[in-house]
Amino acid sequence: MSQASKRKIHPAWLMLLIGTVGAIFYMNSLDGEFVWDDLSLIKNNYFLHGDVPIIKIFSQSIRAGAGVKGDTFYRPIQILSYIWDYKIAGLDVRMYHATSVIVHILVGVSLFWLFYLVTERRGLSLVGALLYTVHPLHTEAVSYISGRADPLMALFMLWAFGLYIMSRKRTRPVLLILSYMCYVGALLSKEYALILPIFLILYHMSFHEKIPWKNLIGFFALGLLFLVVRSNLVESSHDPAFIPPSFLERIPGIFVAFVQYLKLIFWPMGLHMEYGGKYFDYSYGLMWVGLAVFIGFLTILKQSKKKNPLVFFGLSWFLIGLIPHSNIIPLNAYMAEHWLYVPLMGFILAFVCGVDRLKISPRSKSILAGLLICLLGFLTVRQNQVWQTPVTLYEHTLKYSRDSSRVMNNLGVIYFKQGQKEKAIRLFENAIRVEPRNINPYSNLGNAYRNKGQFEKALALYKKVLQITPDDAGVYSNIGNIYLDQGLLEEAERYYKKAVSVNPYHATSFNNLGLVYFKKSDLPISEKMFLKALSLNPHYAEACYTLSLIYYELGRMKDAILYFDRAKSLGYSSPDFAEILKSHRTR
Repeated sequence: MSQASKRKIHPAWLMLLIGTVGAIFYMNSLDGEFVWDDLSLIKNNYFLHGDVPIIKIFSQSIRAGAGVKGDTFYRPIQILSYIWDYKIAGLDVRMYHATSVIVHILVGVSLFWLFYLVTERRGLSLVGALLYTVHPLHTEAVSYISGRADPLMALFMLWAFGLYIMSRKRTRPVLLILSYMCYVGALLSKEYALILPIFLILYHMSFHEKIPWKNLIGFFALGLLFLVVRSNLVESSHDPAFIPPSFLERIPGIFVAFVQYLKLIFWPMGLHMEYGGKYFDYSYGLMWVGLAVFIGFLTILKQSKKKNPLVFFGLSWFLIGLIPHSNIIPLNAYMAEHWLYVPLMGFILAFVCGVDRLKISPRSKSILAGLLICLLGFLTVRQNQVWQTPVTLYEHTLKYSRDSSRVMNNLGVIYFKQGQKEKAIRLFENAIRVEPRNINPYSNLGNAYRNKGQFEKALALYKKVLQITPDDAGVYSNIGNIYLDQGLLEEAERYYKKAVSVNPYHATSFNNLGLVYFKKSDLPISEKMFLKALSLNPHYAEACYTLSLIYYELGRMKDAILYFDRAKSLGYSSPDFAEILKSHRTR
């Protein structure tokens, strides 16, 4: 064999291969629209559109910029990543998708690095990283822009882990300090990162190393500091009317989820977003299957502890990684696909290490790996299509979660916008029947009745929402809309003012206040309200259009034309007014 043929491929080329493969299989996700929580996190989030001091982003919950109260998610790095996208491309959805794909690819590349640090085998690490990067289970965290918290957190976690291992091998304190810094980035991306010190202890135990507590204490201290800071910044969203099932009642769901997770890893078909807060009793057959599989898993884990430390490390990573989302502490769902984003890393390491020990030729292993990567990549491309539009997402999800109130409500909103109003009303009514404490379908059903001129029915539904959540700015604004429709300007003004007092970032209410003052012919105050709405949401086409009317009335034709053109560029059209402005352009 020649010297050239013995030369190993440089890791940079292998990382480039991972990036290329990841980009190919996620390319069709770039044109997907904003869906679900993307509206509150991005389109309606003042932190993106306004000139907000960075300290404000680090001192509030993730959806505070959209006026959402009681949000328990403190993830400033995620919001900063959206601000980065917005500064570059505004609301061009392709930029947001591209960033999510790039972060996921970097996770795959970093996983290759971590696998290599642990196994010291490039080929095995490459196959593991590729399998992870293209697995369709990740579409919920990658193709869904609001799912970006998982890839961001995982990226910082992998960097922290890798730097920690390097600091041990090279005994360089600066690497440990960098590891601590990356851990802080992981914590500020998603709370799940608190589990990293447990993974580090597992690493030492798996390879029979003495645990260096003096180095690990820094991670625990940072985690504790994060919890203290977070508890002082983020409100609790506990609903006093909701009494979660006891731990004994939640146990069956733990084993049902466990066996379903394993099924989805090996057979990732029927993927969907909404598994819901289901609870199972002890007579449910799949629970006993899950228990048997779990016992078998523990048996394999025990056998691998001495025979194959890498398999033991990977399987233990998987099992420990599931604990935070196992419903030991009550959660809003018994399982979710994006909860496998970190645990799957360990499972894939165990899988490739286990397959590597099979007595088959290296060529056969390479062919098997290539086929598996292509198959998973094909399924990822197909699953990306589900996330293309709100309609495709909600209709697909409803096939698997027929009793999901949230999906019914979201799909109803889309149908209503499309003019399928009766179909939308049926969905809102079903959503209320399935989950009576979900406020969104009440509001949307009220909007549907208001649109039909049935104001009393609409008011009754809005007031029902206020009984559940008294501080809902959207509902106060909706009640104001009813009075505005009836020409009762004083009543409308009162409810709009209530809305902005509850949520000072509610651009819609400032816009509606502007309409009230416009109808009162108080043009200076009306102008002020519309400009405030635009400061909160620069893409508010209706506010631009009405401002153009105000400036026309005030004789400020340049401003009228400017804002009319801006409204038109944002999708608002008014042919009659366009003709009026056209006559002024030609003077």
